[in-house]
Amino acid sequence: MPLFAATRRMLAALLAFVATGAFAANYSDIWWDPDEPGWGLTLADHESNLWAVWYTYRKDGSPTWMFVSGGTFDAAHTRFSGTLFQASGPSWRAPFASRAVDVKPVGNVTLDFGPAAASPGQATFTYSVDGVTATKKIERYAFGNAPSAWGHDATDLWWNPAESGWGIALTQHGNTLFGVWYTYDDSGQPLFVFMPGGVASGSGQFTGDLFTAQGSWFGGAYDGSKAHTVPFAAGKVTLSAGAAVQGFTPQRADWNAKAGDGSVTDKLVTQIGFGNAAPSVAAPPCLANGTCMSIDPTATAPMCSYRACRVVAMDPYGYGGTTCLCSADAALASMLCASSRPAAPDGASCNAGEGCAVGSVCATVATGMPAVCMREGDFMMGYCASSY
Repeated sequence: MPLFAATRRMLAALLAFVATGAFAANYSDIWWDPDEPGWGLTLADHESNLWAVWYTYRKDGSPTWMFVSGGTFDAAHTRFSGTLFQASGPSWRAPFASRAVDVKPVGNVTLDFGPAAASPGQATFTYSVDGVTATKKIERYAFGNAPSAWGHDATDLWWNPAESGWGIALTQHGNTLFGVWYTYDDSGQPLFVFMPGGVASGSGQFTGDLFTAQGSWFGGAYDGSKAHTVPFAAGKVTLSAGAAVQGFTPQRADWNAKAGDGSVTDKLVTQIGFGNAAPSVAAPPCLANGTCMSIDPTATAPMCSYRACRVVAMDPYGYGGTTCLCSADAALASMLCASSRPAAPDGASCNAGEGCAVGSVCATVATGMPAVCMREGDFMMGYCASSY
């Protein structure tokens, strides 16, 4: 992402290509205004929808970010509009808890990828937030030795499904990776940290220095003298392919940052699931319901009724996670076993034809272990206490 003039100088040797008509099929990339270095956007275009993260600055020049988590394309797929949100949350130094994240709408955004007299790879970015409305010209940011190739490289938005509220935007241009970590500072305010030139240092591994920045307020006249970088950490991104999901081979990544004060962040992340999973490949059907988790059905008469709470622990692209989904259906919880079939005692195995004692659940935790009956309270504390 084009965040400031210093970054541009650091990457000057890597500017190996210019935008061409080949970009028209997909807008996933880093976008900026070359006349206003220091701010920009990362776009993840999943064909049927788009997610944007805008990196900019507050009135005091401190870094902040806002995002659009989906919106509407016009019929020509050249104009996109959506609601702009901003969040506050736990400091990047602290253990992350999604329940502490507060998200609120702050405005709206329109991206026009086919403005009059524009060249391929150019667009306009119109925003309205905090009483400020402005339109900026933006274009794809050139670095590395190839264009971005969403669905075929690391270019995408990434998250940890168990820690919803922060994420990483990765843009790969051949042998170079530009990463932006959107997280929170020690006061809980939005903070972005970026790796402007991640260099391939092994199979699927990129390393580079991390920075944050100061800059010009989005609501005033641009002042280039306020744009400067602040060293933050040494960073590393390690990518690995996952199992195929509906013909799409998604990726996992490890994001590692070691700050100058000795603080270390090491997070596992996967691609955010929305829209199409990859070019011409639909996302898993469960995304239509907002989750890829399920609850076992109750047994049918005359078998003993039971309540099974299945922890599928799966993110939208089929990766293992730590979240779980438990039934809150009081009617199921209070069902009694038919007299013709006694309930299985706690600790006993259970399956679709057997029930558990009143107040217990058939716990299926999807870890390879057989399902067993256990007290509902024990299950909730042991497996679902951290769910959200």
